[in-house]
Amino acid sequence: MVTNMVIFLTVLVYGVNCLVYMYLKINHIKEYLEKIAIY
Repeated sequence: MVTNMVIFLTVLVYGVNCLVYMYLKINHIKEYLEKIAIY
């Protein structure tokens, strides 16, 4: 029971980290594209 909880939490944290990373990458790409569009 405890091991299942630990595995679940680990997967949850990993998933959240992936989502945050992807979100930041997408925002960075958008800013980059906007800079190119301006110039």
